[in-house]
Amino acid sequence: MRQRVRPYHLVIGFGVFWALFAIGSGVAPLLAEWFDDSPVQREVFLNIPGPWRLAFYTLLPVLFVYGSVMFADRVKNWERGAPDRRTTDAKTLPKRLGDFRAGVYMQTLLRDPAAGLMHSLIYFSFLILFAVTVVSQIQDQVPEGWKFLHGQTYQAYSFVGDAAGLVFVLGIGWALARRYLQRPYRIRIKSKPEHLLILGVFFVLGVTGFLAEAFRIAFLGRPDFEKWSFIGYPLSWVFRNTEHLHGWYQATWLVHVATFFVFLIILPITMIRHMFTSPLNMY
Repeated sequence: MRQRVRPYHLVIGFGVFWALFAIGSGVAPLLAEWFDDSPVQREVFLNIPGPWRLAFYTLLPVLFVYGSVMFADRVKNWERGAPDRRTTDAKTLPKRLGDFRAGVYMQTLLRDPAAGLMHSLIYFSFLILFAVTVVSQIQDQVPEGWKFLHGQTYQAYSFVGDAAGLVFVLGIGWALARRYLQRPYRIRIKSKPEHLLILGVFFVLGVTGFLAEAFRIAFLGRPDFEKWSFIGYPLSWVFRNTEHLHGWYQATWLVHVATFFVFLIILPITMIRHMFTSPLNMY
């Protein structure tokens, strides 16, 4: 008897897709020697040793598959629910989309305007930063004639990335102050160690992203086109006379990537998973 595809199979397949995409991002440019020679662009692995790059493209696919398997276990719990009419058709589609939108926009959180705004700053800026990262990987693995992240497009990309990063760091700073300084009663009684871990990982991720950018720009001699990185470029002035700039860039890049890996590890096993499960649950 042919076994039908179940929702948790799709989750695992999604993780495998991203794992293969990550592998392709590392292998394709090396084999095909696709490089962008535009004077206004960013080299993804500038001054990063080959073994580090190999480690990155080895661990990243493993973590994508790990995360999909852990999320699939979560989906299996949903599948254990009692039968109900869950079809999406012309009649039910408006309500389904409305519920999904409520999950994405954190409608319940917006009952507390401060909490809603804080979570929105973190959530939507994170999605933009994720898109920025994916775009850079696509740029790195497409043929030379298809490369698009240069010139004014790259400058706009840099501006959007810095803007999203700034909003993200501000949102995390607000969350830390609210939970550990302001400490309203309903938050204080529910605080757990994992909350500090999550916020700490996010904060380090945002700060090291800006530091790595600043050291990279300083290492390149602060070219004018990088002024569109309106956070990284001014920071690079602070570091312009620092000795061993290439080493500082490598160190901050390494901490940034390691923190991202920690994020991928804790994503499916802590409350942070609600970034993805809440919209689906509301749907």
